[in-house]
Amino acid sequence: MVTAWPVACRRTSSAPVPRIVLMDNAAMHKGDVVESKRRKWARQALHLYYLPPYSRN
Repeated sequence: MVTAWPVACRRTSSAPVPRIVLMDNAAMHKGDVVESKRRKWARQALHLYYLPPYSRN
């Protein structure tokens, strides 16, 4: 499902509008599949950002 979402966004958008996705640091969000697609998604105006690690201070 991760690889299908940017394609769906591109189809529904008539102009290249930047999309920002904030994710936590879960292993599934930093896996090889996501990292291998990052540059391609950035060219399609989809940018991934990670939240900082949790801190109680």
